[in-house]
Amino acid sequence: IGGKTMELTQNAKTVLQRRYLAKDVDGNLTEDIDGMFRRVADAIAAGDLRYDEHADVQALSDQFYELMTDLAFMPNSPTNVPMSVIQNTWVPFFRNRA
Repeated sequence: IGGKTMELTQNAKTVLQRRYLAKDVDGNLTEDIDGMFRRVADAIAAGDLRYDEHADVQALSDQFYELMTDLAFMPNSPTNVPMSVIQNTWVPFFRNRA
């Protein structure tokens, strides 16, 4: 899973680049949009280890990645910020698939 082509508007890409993509100390981007979705999916899935030391974190990460890159689910902003701690409040975004 990875390298998915997402249909994002130019405005969405600009916001992601300015606010959410990881940057080095000089402000240069160190990840692309797909990498951000993978990073966030990995961080969300890792939370399961707090409750189940045998959790299949990779499978759960892949599920979150698919939901986010399909634009069917978006966690709240603090989860997307590089190096952030997962917050206990999520704001789901579900697209009508009909």
